Amino acid sequence: MEIDFEGSKQEYSKKYGIPQDSYKATLVNVSEPFETPGYENENIMTEKVTLEFDIELPEDIKEVKTFEVDNQGIDVMKIVKLPMFSTTKISKGSGKYSNSKMYDIIHILGLDFKLKQEKESLRGESGYDSKKFTEWLKTNSMGCVVKVQVKNSKTGISRVSEINRLIDNPHVVKEEKVE
Repeated sequence: MEIDFEGSKQEYSKKYGIPQDSYKATLVNVSEPFETPGYENENIMTEKVTLEFDIELPEDIKEVKTFEVDNQGIDVMKIVKLPMFSTTKISKGSGKYSNSKMYDIIHILGLDFKLKQEKESLRGESGYDSKKFTEWLKTNSMGCVVKVQVKNSKTGISRVSEINRLIDNPHVVKEEKVE
């Protein structure tokens, strides 16, 4: 989607630090698209969305580091909210090119067939509409249970770096086995 929309990046008041590992998580929010400086070239603005996950912490994690604006402490928690950032670009890779992150998200969530069927409904006046797409993604992915990979920044703040596999998508009808 190559459409320019003005948006605001969602700031999280609480950030967490948990061990880098794979965790069970539930997708609880998809943000509106927002513009941010590009990763490789900060002069080129890139459209992104934030996916927010409730991460279920295993019993062996007793403490979670919290990062707030003026406070840093340790909490004991069962679930923490972590963001995942992705561009709105959807493209399947071929040859030496990789899939886009959003393509992989849609594929892992089992939504690629549904998106192919409904993609014309996501058109706007000048091509695909990012706001329509993020609303479609929110409608079809909220409540998905997945395994995610958590990475930490140099300062110890955690984020979801990728979705490893789907555990359950309540919006996709499972194929019935014919015997």
